Amino acid sequence: MWHDNETDKDLLGFNVHSELLKDIVIDEKMLPISIGLFGDWGSGKSSIMKMLENKLREQKKVVVITFNGWVFEGYDDAKSALVESILKSIVKEKKISARGVDAAKELLKKVDWLRLGKMAVTNVGMPIAKAYATGGLSLIGDGLSKFADLFDNPDQLMEKLKSEEGKKLQGELNGIIKSNKESKNKTPKVVRDFRKEFEKTIDKCEIDSLVIMVDDLDRCTPDRIIDNLEAIKLFLNVKKTAFIIGADKRIVKHAIQYRYKAKDLRDSENGEYENLVNDYLEKLIQVPYILPKLSEMEVETYLTLLLCQDELSDRFEEIVEAFAVFREKDKYSTFGYQNVKDIVGESIPLNQLSIIPTLAPLIAEGLKGNPRQIKRFLNAFTIRKKLANAAKIKEFRDDILIKLMILEYMDDPHFQELFNLQSSENGFPTLIKKAEENLEEIEATLEEFSSWKKSNLIKWFRMEPQLKGEDLRDYFWLSRDKLSASLQSVNLVPPIVKAIYKDLIELQSERKIYSKIKNIGSDLNSTDYIDKLVDLTCKAIIKTPKEKRGHIIMCAFIEEKSQYIHEYQKALESIPVFNNIPASVGNMLHSIEAKGIKIAGIISEINKHKDTKVFKAYNLKSNPKK
Repeated sequence: MWHDNETDKDLLGFNVHSELLKDIVIDEKMLPISIGLFGDWGSGKSSIMKMLENKLREQKKVVVITFNGWVFEGYDDAKSALVESILKSIVKEKKISARGVDAAKELLKKVDWLRLGKMAVTNVGMPIAKAYATGGLSLIGDGLSKFADLFDNPDQLMEKLKSEEGKKLQGELNGIIKSNKESKNKTPKVVRDFRKEFEKTIDKCEIDSLVIMVDDLDRCTPDRIIDNLEAIKLFLNVKKTAFIIGADKRIVKHAIQYRYKAKDLRDSENGEYENLVNDYLEKLIQVPYILPKLSEMEVETYLTLLLCQDELSDRFEEIVEAFAVFREKDKYSTFGYQNVKDIVGESIPLNQLSIIPTLAPLIAEGLKGNPRQIKRFLNAFTIRKKLANAAKIKEFRDDILIKLMILEYMDDPHFQELFNLQSSENGFPTLIKKAEENLEEIEATLEEFSSWKKSNLIKWFRMEPQLKGEDLRDYFWLSRDKLSASLQSVNLVPPIVKAIYKDLIELQSERKIYSKIKNIGSDLNSTDYIDKLVDLTCKAIIKTPKEKRGHIIMCAFIEEKSQYIHEYQKALESIPVFNNIPASVGNMLHSIEAKGIKIAGIISEINKHKDTKVFKAYNLKSNPKK
């Protein structure tokens, strides 16, 4: 079994990425710089950052600090949390000179003024400033409790108010507020002053480069993502600093859209809103470094090394070292079964490794070359294979199990449908036979199974091995037992899909939902992710059918992409109390039909429930004279 944590062991050939990033961030001519290490959820960003961290710690005059944005998700002020964490790390760093440590300690004391500045900028601190100016503490009101949080107790606050420092604070607060009143485009005084102090602190540290790596940013809320990026740009982007930000680019773009909504631009079709979002992203992150998906060859190599880690743990370090040497000489070939055999010799059996060339194309296609998904998939596969051995299933084939698991992973509703078909046909579904007998013209062959004509499912049919003539009952039995939950951990919803879904259900108008769905490709850039969004929506409809927005989303999808008719029909069939569906859904379905879209299956399901609101609303629209 394989854990899901980041690793500094390079099983992906990603050392080249960490080496390139190292060369950039230690080059003084390139600083200051902010680099976006962009990749899909589970693509290996954290592992690259771990490898990079180890390389940088070997540099004498380079200090590396790691910051996990998600750990600080619950903090009151993201900007202050980030700044405070970095300064505390500087204080503890042994490479920093004594002068630098002292300067960082002094600057750390001022982080509370950043929090106070935030209150002033958002008008929370205005009564406090007025109280200082007039001497009337009664004017502070609710703001006092927020301000008092910056001190250990009320007595300490009162002493501060009476002291010279307290008198100075009046000027500080008035400066903050005045700076913001004069121009919204000007950086507030508290920010300018902090930047100057931070730059002086870095100089006193006597280092060539301060590298700050921000990971798990895409797991944060949209507001927290932007707060962290703006903190980097406003407070910390000074000489000798480099920031490496690991995130899914789509999540970051979505956060910008969420934070800075421009209603007129959002609904326009001229691309202005997209340009606005891209321009803002470019200001926050100077250099986008996009991590590519694994190729089929790289998937085969990765599978080989993962299985070696499991089967040959006592020789694993030796194998990894050999892979590193191999990859330096050859960046294009597979490091596979024969390479491992050359290292360990003939005496050690390598049965599992010998099947990898068969498995790799299936997994590369089905799991989109995603390292995290590959690990989780292998864990689920291992459990099911052990179950097959324990159950003494005869003539069991690994490649058939993997092909069926890939369908389960990428399209669970159709996997469920295939399960039902093979159950009613004693393990030999007609669907499989028809599809595989005419793979060249498969779309025409699938006319009676129209919901299977999706591009990813057609690719699945064409994958080896072919399943016609194979009894599928044992393989489906493995997937239905109590251990099948292991695969559900594989089939997790990527953060970008969750974010887009949340955005959709929060939109206030039907028109905006339709507009968002029409342009969904630019947000998700992946058919697989769009399918997951549809699946997530259908599950929500089954769980809470009275919520209108889920139905609106599916109707919008049907108008744009008719292949999702089947998914919505299946969701309707699974709703336990049909009368919970809003009457307005009947009106939407009538409108879809009026546009010439064939939804006979959906209407057939509606017609089964003649006493419901949705049936009456649909029929009233279809037959107004009645």
